[in-house]
Amino acid sequence: MDAGLVEVAKEERVDHFIETYYRATAEVFEFHHGELSSGQNEKQIRESLNALATLGFNVTADRDSLAEMVKLYGRMHGVGLQPELEEKISQLDDVGFHAKQGVAKLAQLLTMSDRQFDAMQADERQLRRLLTSGPAKPVQKPRRKKT
Repeated sequence: MDAGLVEVAKEERVDHFIETYYRATAEVFEFHHGELSSGQNEKQIRESLNALATLGFNVTADRDSLAEMVKLYGRMHGVGLQPELEEKISQLDDVGFHAKQGVAKLAQLLTMSDRQFDAMQADERQLRRLLTSGPAKPVQKPRRKKT
């Protein structure tokens, strides 16, 4: 319970005992320890592209584009942040999960050199080119009529 993975669903008294029932706090938990392999990165990128499709973006990637995305992800996420600092961030008890992700991103920016930052920006630009080179179309929300 201290990790926030489960919560009390209900408690009831049975004779002289209190029975406590727990439920998971999320439908899915994903745990990574250390670097993701290129296969794991590829799976994550494929899932992300599929999720974009559910948002109305028609983004496709052929085998070469997907391999390039995996390479870019590996380089972008491996820059700047040292494992010791990642460990310290994970142990921040008074900071929520999403805030820890923000702390990690900010710490990454603070610890990288200007050369590393420029390289990461170039990689992000190339990733954007790969995404937008196909027929990427965002969802068009219907306009509201003025009343």
